[in-house]
Amino acid sequence: MKKINHIQYLSLLWIARILGIFYAILLFLFSLSHIKDGVGFWDNLASLGLNLLPFLFIIGVLALAWKRTLITGVGFLIVSIAYLVFYRDISLVNMLIVLGPGMLNGLLFVVIHFIKPAQEKTLSSTGSPLKK
Repeated sequence: MKKINHIQYLSLLWIARILGIFYAILLFLFSLSHIKDGVGFWDNLASLGLNLLPFLFIIGVLALAWKRTLITGVGFLIVSIAYLVFYRDISLVNMLIVLGPGMLNGLLFVVIHFIKPAQEKTLSSTGSPLKK
């Protein structure tokens, strides 16, 4: 793949990170939809806890995003595929809303990993590393 310069790389990386945060918020909002009236507190808490697991996994994966882009991309793809496996009875539109951003963001992190620019460093007269 074509290598890009450092500014373009950082721009793509921050776009992917911000999209990952938005995806985590989307998963959190979808998990809130499982709270029901007329059901006991502990039942609602158990339902919310189970539906918050993908959100918590994405938050953990995003913590890795600051250093490991390939692991982050694979993590997003795993969460999206897990949604496809565990929630087979939802409509196509809802599936695209939930799976689309995760799959695209996972692919974006994988692509970012492979187009990372080479980190060439030279020493100036003060001894500090400078990028070319």
